[in-house]
Amino acid sequence: MKPPIYQCQSGHSICNTCRPRLEKCPTCRAIFGTTRNYSLEGLTSGVQYPCLYHDLGCPEAAVATVISRHERECQFKPYSCPFPNCTSTGNYQTMINHLIAFHSDAVIYNGATGYSESFRLDNSSCYTKIFDRKCVIAFNQIFRLSCKRHADHCLWAAEVYGSNIDMKTYVYEVTIVDMRRPEKKFIRTDYCLSDVSEEELSKRCIMFPNSILSSYSNHGMITFHFNIKEK
Repeated sequence: MKPPIYQCQSGHSICNTCRPRLEKCPTCRAIFGTTRNYSLEGLTSGVQYPCLYHDLGCPEAAVATVISRHERECQFKPYSCPFPNCTSTGNYQTMINHLIAFHSDAVIYNGATGYSESFRLDNSSCYTKIFDRKCVIAFNQIFRLSCKRHADHCLWAAEVYGSNIDMKTYVYEVTIVDMRRPEKKFIRTDYCLSDVSEEELSKRCIMFPNSILSSYSNHGMITFHFNIKEK
């Protein structure tokens, strides 16, 4: 049992993993509050905990604070494929191999941290509601980059996929370039997201109105650079 360790009104202890799943103590049915069992937590300071993913092959073991940091980036942690309608799963390296083998047309790797693309800005078009997605393999992470065009605006967002690291570690940058005058640019930067729904992604993304994008068009074409950066 790793800290934080909570206890019910009767004093029974429960770990932080199980606590959110239960409204009442399974032993006495008393209500849980926010009370911590600091005495029991103190006894755990010297305990060596195996990695949460030891059954998947991870050999790491360390005290609670150290092993928790390790688990956030453990190479044995299971990933699911970041592309819709693909059910493949595996650890980090297995997923990297899968992405390169089966989604190579939408995966950026070999040192690149983003991509550039052009599209026609057409306010009268009825665009799909589905995000256009690509993956970037960089900084020992998998990033999912999403772009969606609407009749009056365009959205960009980036996620650190399958990771629980501090989201302020990585940012994404969208640069709109006027190809008639490449020195004319419009740049926006924001923090990468993690584990958010598509609805939430649409709310916390970078958004450019088409009225602004049109001033950067080259014969109706918009060119953008979409990159991941480590802070």
